[in-house]
Amino acid sequence: MTKIEFRNVYFRYHEDQNWIIEALNFTIEPGENVAIIGHNGSGKSTIAKLMMGLVYPQKGAIFVDGQRVTEDHIWEIRQKIGMVFQNPETQFVGTTVRDDVAFGLENRGVPRVEMVDRIKKSLIDVGMDDYTLHEPHHLSGGQKQRVAIAGVMATEPDIVILDEATSMLDPIGRQEIAKVISRIIKQRRMTTVSITHDVKEVMQADRVIILKGGELYQCLTPRQLLAGEYDWDYLGLTKPFVLSVKEEFEKYGYQFEHTPLNHEELIDALWTYYSKT
Repeated sequence: MTKIEFRNVYFRYHEDQNWIIEALNFTIEPGENVAIIGHNGSGKSTIAKLMMGLVYPQKGAIFVDGQRVTEDHIWEIRQKIGMVFQNPETQFVGTTVRDDVAFGLENRGVPRVEMVDRIKKSLIDVGMDDYTLHEPHHLSGGQKQRVAIAGVMATEPDIVILDEATSMLDPIGRQEIAKVISRIIKQRRMTTVSITHDVKEVMQADRVIILKGGELYQCLTPRQLLAGEYDWDYLGLTKPFVLSVKEEFEKYGYQFEHTPLNHEELIDALWTYYSKT
């Protein structure tokens, strides 16, 4: 059974405006890691809100685990989804890190003994187990995001939505948080939807959905994205370094067997080539 399905979805916030999401169709299978990209205003964050049932489509239908996203079923659906927002402070409700991670578990009626175990495990997973009694608002940006991730992961969702979850961090913090998220997702084999402008996150996805004006422009793999002709600024992404290096080598006659996704693949391709010459 598909985990997430959009069937001919239309959405706008006001009746007198153009459609923000228009005739949108796609599916995300169980266990997939899908990145959703597009220029500002293309409808990326609105998709996250539609998945969570924070807003509802005017036309079409959205299904999560075979169940239609409606007001009648939204409680059951939200039990299956965890969402990490761009600004972690919007998720804080507790006076301590421990209380904050416990909040979602209390709402779900998780028994106290199990709750204590989940809180401890989630904080260890994100490297914040030494900050249990700290106040969330006094933490650094990266630490706040780690606590927000722990709060989501403690609820053990089937699906995780990352809405620009690393965009407010500096490059080093972004890289650290991306590694934490990637490791936890692989361990728990969750379905993941990453709404992002970070090209490294895009390269780690199984598939990439490109939005253009609220419509599905293309759905492809990261390697296909790198191999195509795209305006990276329009997509809201920085052109990958490995792609720039590849293009420079091709100017001098080097032909790659396939487009490298990362530094490791680039180095392997160059090493193989020069070891034969």
